Amino acid sequence: MRYSVLKRNAAGEYQEVDADTVFHSGDRIRLEAQANSTGYLYVVAQGSSGNWQVLFPSREVSNGSNQVHRGETRLVPGGNQGQFVFDEQAGTEKLFFVLSRQPEPSLDKLIYSMGGQTAPADPTVVKPAAESNRVLMAQATVSDDVVAHIRSQMQSRDLIFEKVENEKVVSQNGAPVKIETAAYVVNRSSAPDARLVVDLKLKHQ
Repeated sequence: MRYSVLKRNAAGEYQEVDADTVFHSGDRIRLEAQANSTGYLYVVAQGSSGNWQVLFPSREVSNGSNQVHRGETRLVPGGNQGQFVFDEQAGTEKLFFVLSRQPEPSLDKLIYSMGGQTAPADPTVVKPAAESNRVLMAQATVSDDVVAHIRSQMQSRDLIFEKVENEKVVSQNGAPVKIETAAYVVNRSSAPDARLVVDLKLKHQ
């Protein structure tokens, strides 16, 4: 998975910035994630209560589905106008990414309610896939215990992290701009239930 932080500049355009950037009140950002394998993406952020608020999946993107296909890019929040704004309260914003080959049951049962469809009487009728029965619950929250449990299931030795800070620059309005500032994380496991788990901390002053 490739992930990056996009910061809005004075011209209203979003550009990739280093996740270690110190952000300030009023800064506007978006998150971008791209998978090189089909799977299920979850993004949650920790609030002041200690609970994690679901940022993705969202109703605005693919009718609430969090399935992503190989090479597909997801913006969080979704939609052309979506963005996060840093408020006046300084601190560290904690984000948690999960990309798994199969849906994460501990997250799904909190985010989705399952449709109560029954099997068709006619055996020649194809029953809809389980994916189509997942109904997104509004304003889903996830406890810290659930996040800790998912972390504990992840074998860190399976993950490879690589941070990209491309020194090649282009000129924009007379200022040099890096063409890529992102991070890559790879899970070497070939297991059907393999997952990536990434903690992202954004500093805010």
